[in-house]
Formats: sequence, structure tokens, C-alpha cells
Amino acid sequence: MEEIMTVSIELEKEAERISKFRSKMKAYLTRFGACYDKFTITENDTLLGYISETAVSNYLLENYGDKIEVRRWADLFDLNRIESAVENNNSAKEEVEYVKSYFYDKYDLEIVEKKSGKTIFVDVKTAETSKEPQLTWNFLYPVVQNQREGKDCVILCYYYKIANLKKIILVGYISEEEISRKHILRAGSRTRFGTLNQIDNYETKVTDYQRLARMLNIYYGYIRREPE
Repeated sequence: MEEIMTVSIELEKEAERISKFRSKMKAYLTRFGACYDKFTITENDTLLGYISETAVSNYLLENYGDKIEVRRWADLFDLNRIESAVENNNSAKEEVEYVKSYFYDKYDLEIVEKKSGKTIFVDVKTAETSKEPQLTWNFLYPVVQNQREGKDCVILCYYYKIANLKKIILVGYISEEEISRKHILRAGSRTRFGTLNQIDNYETKVTDYQRLARMLNIYYGYIRREPE
């Protein structure tokens, strides 16, 4: 595990803004019968997700920016158009569909090798904790998310709150294929820590996640850039 960011007040405020707007989008899609959430996503989930995606993107560019580009799902869309549709409650079918396409993201980050154009589609997952992350911990990954097409890997981070600081701890990556071979904890069962499982989840261990250097080496065959 590796600390890759201390969260700034500015980043947290931007994440809060995006989180609140995402709630508005969900309400908009619900009004027009286009909300199909299979599990609950809270404003806090969106906030943590945006912060971790930013941290991972910055980390990748700092270490491999000479060889790769990193794009967000949002980069594919006109966000001004989406905001206008939601704020004005636009009922036009094409606008509802456009907002829906953005809302139901197929991935979080797209890593693109500059030379070949080869891509890795990544889902960034975040768990919040006030305890120092440990290698003995488990992470539960929703089965319904693993069944979505278009993602290659999952990158796991912890949002670690210590004193007055908030840090992003990068755990590592695991392939979607490997996750699909993990044991499934069914909804209603209890985890090894005694908590009730709300939905079907794959049970992964923190030690299942490998360094991002390995992911890029497997996909692209190169290593981390050395500091100048």
C-alpha cells in the first residue's frame, strides 16, 4: 500500500459539488422513468469516488505520463448540456437518454498508451476508514458491478481519515476476471467481521491487489518512470 495524496480543501469542495449534482441527475432520471440503480449509491460514495479517481489519475500521470494518457468517463460528454437538461427538467427523449448515458458510467478511468493506443478500462473503488489500512482486511466488490461489460481492472483505494488530515492510500489493482473467481457472499449472510451483507458481493482480500506497476507491465511492458 502507498499513500498517494493528502486531500485538499479545494478538491473536497469540488467533489461535494459533483456529488450533489449527481443526486440531482438521479432524481431527474427517476422522474422520467430512466433510473435503474441495482444498489444504493450515496452522495458520500460519489464524493469519495471523485477524490480517489483524481488521486489515481494524478499518480499515473506523475509516474507514467511520458507513455500514457488518462481520461475520465466524463470526458466523453458535454457536461454543460447535461447540467442544462437536469436544471431545466428537459423531458425531450434525446436529452434524457444523454443524461442516462453519462450517469450509468461503464468505467471510471481509461488509460491509453500513447504509442499504440491500447487501452485499459478501470473501475476505481474507495473504502472509507478512520483506522490505518491493514493487509489482513477484506474488500467486498458488488457482483452486479463485475457483470457489467467494458472494464478490465479494479483499482482499490482507502480514504483514510487521521486527525485533521484525509489521505488516499492506494492498495493496488485486480483484474475483473480474477474477481469473478472469488467466493460470493450472498445478501443476508454475515462477513467474517459479523456485519450483515446487504447485496451479493465477491469477497476479495487486500493482498489480492497488486501494484499498478505490475498492471502496466502486463499490458504495456514497461516500468515506472524514474524521477528526474
